[in-house]
Amino acid sequence: MKRIFTAIVLLISTQIIAQQKAWPEELITVPVKSNYQKTSTYAEVMSFISALEKKSDLLHLEYMGTSKEGKKIPMVILANPKITTPAEAKASGKPVLYIQGNIHSGEVEGKEIVQQIMRDILLGDKKHLLDNQILIFAPIYNTDSNDKMKQGRRPSQEDSPVEVGIRSNSQGLDLNRDGIKMEAFETAGLIQNVLLKWDPEMLVDLHTTNGTWHGYGITYAPSYHYAGEKAPYDYTWDVLFPEVDKKDR
Repeated sequence: MKRIFTAIVLLISTQIIAQQKAWPEELITVPVKSNYQKTSTYAEVMSFISALEKKSDLLHLEYMGTSKEGKKIPMVILANPKITTPAEAKASGKPVLYIQGNIHSGEVEGKEIVQQIMRDILLGDKKHLLDNQILIFAPIYNTDSNDKMKQGRRPSQEDSPVEVGIRSNSQGLDLNRDGIKMEAFETAGLIQNVLLKWDPEMLVDLHTTNGTWHGYGITYAPSYHYAGEKAPYDYTWDVLFPEVDKKDR
């Protein structure tokens, strides 16, 4: 399990800047097309997923729920061979890992890197990551607020796109503070149709710092334990992250 976690964190933490092959137009992300000046709209993310679906038989698309404004929240299941149900996943004996981006839709980097990772796994040189695990990606969790773009929302973040969405969802809720009270449409979908249904062994939640300076270029953090068990935090911080750090050197 430590090796699985290490592979996923290293893959997600690395910003894939250079295109490793010449991709067709529909499989080039919006940031690359715009020289990193723009970020994807909801429609563009769905179009990208559709393009992948047409080119790979290892992708299964589901929706964890529908937002207040009526947008379906996509979740993409990657497995080799293809998996379409939790029963099939359990029968495979492989662990399920869940990775989501765009919980705060001003923090767009997770959304964009998830699209690139899915493409590189399905059609590039990362297909081996499906040998021993099943990956569920939710690239655009906060679907509504993603498209409410405006300039100047991330003034202290280096290299932020010119226009990005807002932090809260369309109910005015911070989705990263809703795990206990579960008032948001998105949270209900995540709990019922991802965590309870697919029972992932690990959840990776992608954020972007808003100008915080660190002594190193890539950061990661465990879940916090204010209202939960402390043991998973301690294991992540004391065992898993040191292993990741050692392999990253």
